Amino acid sequence: MKAKKIITTIVCISIWLIIWYAVSLAVGKDIFFPAPDAVIRALVSMASTSGFYADILYSMRGIMAGFIIGMLSGIMLAIPSFCCYYLEAFINIPVKVIRAVPVASFVILALLWLKSSALSTLISASMVMPIIYSQMLSALKNTDRKMLEFAKVYRLSLMKCIRYIFIPSVMPSLVSAASVAVGFAWKSGIAAEIIGLIRGSIGNELYKAKLYLETPKLFAWTITIIIVSVACEKLITLLLHIVSNSLGGSSHEKTHNN
Repeated sequence: MKAKKIITTIVCISIWLIIWYAVSLAVGKDIFFPAPDAVIRALVSMASTSGFYADILYSMRGIMAGFIIGMLSGIMLAIPSFCCYYLEAFINIPVKVIRAVPVASFVILALLWLKSSALSTLISASMVMPIIYSQMLSALKNTDRKMLEFAKVYRLSLMKCIRYIFIPSVMPSLVSAASVAVGFAWKSGIAAEIIGLIRGSIGNELYKAKLYLETPKLFAWTITIIIVSVACEKLITLLLHIVSNSLGGSSHEKTHNN
């Protein structure tokens, strides 16, 4: 089954590369739509310089810091919202406002309050927090009521309830939300870097590539962002699975045994 999935993925990617190449031939000018080989040459040229990796690490540090802050904020806000209806109503208002405000507007407002170096962190956090908050709150509300009644009857401690009932209940939703949120963090973080013209960042390099009409380089940086974003997503998902297994395990069996 795994081999079939790999082969299917390779075939699909190959077809899309052929379509890409055909479109580039039809357009006929790399400045508008570069061919795959031109983009690969640009990527190899970029990867041969130390500045390429420095830009990636700089952007990754800011964006992933924002992701972590946004995830922790979403979790910490979801817990009191679950415990108290009035707190949920109160917290929902800023969460909905943050979700509705366009990234560009948020970036421009943030530039009035912060140094540009902190911009990608704030914007990434603000995009991640509502996603984690809503999924976490929904998962808490959908916790198995029978298990909660079981815990109440047998007077399980709060820590045991958290470890063996709540954590296993919310972790699948948290992993799914985090997987989606990583992509949003990178999209919004790079947009913030472009608007804020943050030196030494991927966003700044994208802006310069656009400014000087270096379209193959623009495509190469875009591919780099996709690769790094997917790698971060896989790493975050793996770490959350490890945390889930170490804290929750096969929770229902453990709860019964305790």
